[in-house]
Amino acid sequence: MLREVKESLIRLFVGTLFACGIGVAMILISPSLLAWLAFVLLGVCIIVSSLPEFIHQIRYFGEEPFYEFLLTCLIMAFGFALIFWHEAIVMIAIGALMLAIPCLKILCSNAKTAMLRTQLPVIALGVALLIVGPAKSAEVLFDVGGYLIIALALLYCLYFLIFRLPRKKSKAIRSEKKNIGDE
Repeated sequence: MLREVKESLIRLFVGTLFACGIGVAMILISPSLLAWLAFVLLGVCIIVSSLPEFIHQIRYFGEEPFYEFLLTCLIMAFGFALIFWHEAIVMIAIGALMLAIPCLKILCSNAKTAMLRTQLPVIALGVALLIVGPAKSAEVLFDVGGYLIIALALLYCLYFLIFRLPRKKSKAIRSEKKNIGDE
């Protein structure tokens, strides 16, 4: 059990260092490179998140409504547009459509809860595109994001060390004492 505590501490410190590294990179790397990277990553995320729905639509092509297939293809086309066309207005338009299309799919579905679960990543990407799209000063946006990531990683590390670690240690020590008494 003490080994599990050590492994948890190692994971915590590695994760904190990784998050702080991402935050520092967001602060130090030029905003134009980060904006290009954001466009490409968001485009790839859109394509990857809509891929299961696309495969489902192809598998049940005659049984599912045709408009759902078209909407899925449209979302994937938006992902490719983000990868190759880097304009803020494109991000806003695609973000708005990525909110509207999943909402339409959810409203037209018979199993609304299941459809909501499948469309939630697309909705989250749409919200991200709407937030990042109109940012006039990308440098400030990335700096604030970098500082926020660093602060959240350090706060989580402190929270774990103050509140979670003592419980794990005491549980591990009780378990070790119990094992010693059994011998």
